[in-house]
Amino acid sequence: MGSLTWDYPGSSQSRGTKTGRFEVGNIGQSGSLLDWSVTSWPPWGTWTFTPSSGTGVAQGSWVTVTASVVPPSQPNQHFTGFITVTNNADATDSCQIPVSLDTPRARLINSLFLQFLEQHPSMFPLLRILLGL
Repeated sequence: MGSLTWDYPGSSQSRGTKTGRFEVGNIGQSGSLLDWSVTSWPPWGTWTFTPSSGTGVAQGSWVTVTASVVPPSQPNQHFTGFITVTNNADATDSCQIPVSLDTPRARLINSLFLQFLEQHPSMFPLLRILLGL
């Protein structure tokens, strides 16, 4: 359960691989064991899941899954979708985790001044906000 959202348009934080976490748990009957797999994910970006599946999860137990995505290179875009986790013993028993990612705006100005601002993040905070840095 959970959701993954990355929304840092214009920020240097939005470049590169994004990582988030969600939980997979066995909420079945006492004594049951869950075998699960990540069965689908959004078509945009390059995704990896650690772990991508599991076996023998006891009732009441949870597993943390780390999801990583290399975002698409298109600037200033909003991407959405779902990661689907499925019970291997019952394909109708699944859960969808909402995913949302915004890519940064394209830089129109590449100057020494912008490089200076990036290297000195605490200087000129209002100007940084206006330029979307």
